[in-house]
Amino acid sequence: MALAAVAAFALAAIAALWVRDRGDSVQLATDAAPAPTPEQQNRVTAAGAISEARSQLALGSLDAALQAVARAELAEPGNRETAALREEIEARKGELAEIEQQTRIDQGLQSARYALAERRFAEAAKAARAVLALAPENEEAKRIQLESDRALRRIREQAEAEAAAREAEAAKLAEVAAPVADVPVITVSAAKDGQIQVEFATDRSEGILTIYANERQILRQQFHFVRRKGIFSRERISGTIQASRRVAAGPLTLRVYVALEGSPTRSISIEGELEGGATRVLDIRVDADGNATAALR
Repeated sequence: MALAAVAAFALAAIAALWVRDRGDSVQLATDAAPAPTPEQQNRVTAAGAISEARSQLALGSLDAALQAVARAELAEPGNRETAALREEIEARKGELAEIEQQTRIDQGLQSARYALAERRFAEAAKAARAVLALAPENEEAKRIQLESDRALRRIREQAEAEAAAREAEAAKLAEVAAPVADVPVITVSAAKDGQIQVEFATDRSEGILTIYANERQILRQQFHFVRRKGIFSRERISGTIQASRRVAAGPLTLRVYVALEGSPTRSISIEGELEGGATRVLDIRVDADGNATAALR
C-alpha cells in the first residue's frame, strides 16, 4: 500500500508539471503572434475599397464606384488593380455620355423632321440648330435647317408681296372712286344688286382666300383647318368656306387670290355678267398640290 501511495504521488506530480509546461507553451505561442504592420492594414483597406468599387460598378453607380476607388488609391498608392479599375469605370462613364448625346441628337432630328413635314418651319429650324450644336457635321440637320430657312424666306417675301399688292389695289380703288364730271345713265336692271355665292373647298389646310368683284374686295378670309387627335396633337385636314355677297348687277370681273403656306399665291380672273336680283355661284377648288381652279355658275 505504501508503494502504491508513492506511485500515485509521483504520477500526480508529473501531471502537474505537464499542465504547467503546456500552459507556458500556449502562453508563449499567444505572446509570439505579431501585430499587423501598417502596410498590411493599408492592403486590407484597399482590398475592401476595391471590392466595394466593383459592387458599385455592377450596380451602375459609377460615381460611388469612383469614390471607392479613390479610397483604395489613398490606402495603397500605385496598386495596379486599382488603376485598372479606375480606367474601366471612366471608360464606362464615357460610353454612357456618348449614348446620352446620341439620344439627344436622335430626338432632336425626329422633332426637326416632324416640324418640317408639318410645315412648321420655325420650329424645324430651331430643332435642327440644337442638333448642330451637339453634332456640327450632321448632314440631315444641315439640310433641315437650310430647307426651313428657305421656306421662311419665301413666306416672308410672299407676305411682303401681298402687302404691296393690297396697297396697289387700294391706290387703284381710290383712283376709280374719284368723282367724275359726267354721271352715267343707270338702268333699272343695272341698279339692282345681285348675289355671288362663294363655295370654296380646299385639300390644303392653311392659307388666305381673297376675292375681288370688279374693283371691290368682297371677301378676305384666313383659313386653318385642323382636327384634334389627342391632348397635344392636331391633324391637318381639308375644309370648306361658304359666303354670300351682294354685288352690283352688270358686267362682272371676278379676281380670286389663294395664298397657301409655303407656296406662291394663285391668281384666277373670271369675266361674266350678273343680272339684278340673280344669284350666281363662284366655285373655287384647291387640291393637295396647291393647284387652284375657279368657275362662275
